Amino acid sequence: MGRLALTVLLVPVAATAQSPELGISEAPIQREIALTCTFTTECMDTEGCADTAYSVKIEGQAGGTSEDSLVVGANMISDAETVAVIGTLQDGTLHLTAPDPAMPQLLTSTADGARLTAHIASATLAITYAGTCE
Repeated sequence: MGRLALTVLLVPVAATAQSPELGISEAPIQREIALTCTFTTECMDTEGCADTAYSVKIEGQAGGTSEDSLVVGANMISDAETVAVIGTLQDGTLHLTAPDPAMPQLLTSTADGARLTAHIASATLAITYAGTCE
């Protein structure tokens, strides 16, 4: 799967129609994103939680006009699949979304831990993983 191409508007809210659009690769502040998230708990809706050994890698690019608030375009890579994710890195908190209609996913990572939730539309099922990203 190729790299995610993401173009975002990185100008003040009061921007005019003549304001330039900048992609992550053109942003004045850029950062490579390379994390491994290791999850040790898996919870399936009302079925409860159990120990697990599941991990994903996050590889991509972040960019913006402030070090405290960056837009992220990346791939989330597991043994099963690679999905494109988009989101933000703001004040040390990473929020990523995989907007796949069959299985949307949300990853949130802070210094205190990480959560990955997948919603499986065909089974009306949500799975939440708890762990850490480094």
